[in-house]
Amino acid sequence: MKLKTLWLVWIPLAVGACTAQWQLTQEPDVWEAVCADVAAAYEVETCEDYDRPDIVRNSILMQQVIGAYGVFVYDEWRLYLAPVWFLAQGGLNEEIVTYHEMVHAVLSKEVEVSRCESERVARELTDAKYGTDSADSGWEITYRCVSPSQMI
Repeated sequence: MKLKTLWLVWIPLAVGACTAQWQLTQEPDVWEAVCADVAAAYEVETCEDYDRPDIVRNSILMQQVIGAYGVFVYDEWRLYLAPVWFLAQGGLNEEIVTYHEMVHAVLSKEVEVSRCESERVARELTDAKYGTDSADSGWEITYRCVSPSQMI
């Protein structure tokens, strides 16, 4: 009888300990990371009054028509991501592009910034988190935030 009692006590404790350890070692998901990073950058509370945006993966429209890795559509509250193989050609993956686009989503709700400022912040936060180098890639010309002569 004592052995049965030990099993009834020790097994739930062991399962609880393993579960707690797993939860403590998990990285926050992309949405939680974006919310925390934007909150820290702007000293605001974020993501409390709205849900994460929907994600449409493998969007042929992104890759073939627009040629973009991803886009956040404010009115739809949705991210569109290009196919994984297309992202890989640019040295990216879904997590990086999702993070970048979700920064735009959180900024749209929390901080009044221009389109160009939103792009700058999204690139800087993404670069800091993933070690990418997109903030200094001349995007300002493509996005028409500066004229080419201003970049000289």
